Amino acid sequence: MASVNKDDYFQAALSLLAKEGFGTLRLTTLCRSVGMSTGSFYNWFRDWNDFVDQFLAYWETELTERLLSKVATTLDPAQRLDQLRELAQIVPHDAEVALRAWSNADDRAARVRDEVDSMRRKIIFDTILSLVADPKLAERLSSLGLSIVVGHQHLDVGTMDWSLSQFNALVRLHADIR
Repeated sequence: MASVNKDDYFQAALSLLAKEGFGTLRLTTLCRSVGMSTGSFYNWFRDWNDFVDQFLAYWETELTERLLSKVATTLDPAQRLDQLRELAQIVPHDAEVALRAWSNADDRAARVRDEVDSMRRKIIFDTILSLVADPKLAERLSSLGLSIVVGHQHLDVGTMDWSLSQFNALVRLHADIR
């Protein structure tokens, strides 16, 4: 048997969520998907609840904080806005739809969903506020930007990039930079 690590379990969980939804994410299904026994699982996690807590932290840290930190160092806000559009394309959208559905049934997942949305909205807001003088407008635009991503996750990820390009054009229009 090949050796696996925590990230292998997290990636397998994302894949299961994307393909089959949160209802199928179970210990035996997860272990089968990584090709390991349940005994191997317990080398990495105390129990299922420990796995869930660590997996949700992985979503928050690796799939949000780490990605957002890539753009946070970009000084030019117009360039940062474009980078956010690019990053929106690499999020595992099908898995996020399942994570959001899971958050309707699990308080831990709801807390992490709220944290993830808050972090995403904040970097969008900070970026837009660097371009648009009105904080209320920047807040409304940042909510719109996040809504575009979440909405397209549920509708059609394939057209998300076009919508985000239109969103960025709208922000630039309000900033009056062309």
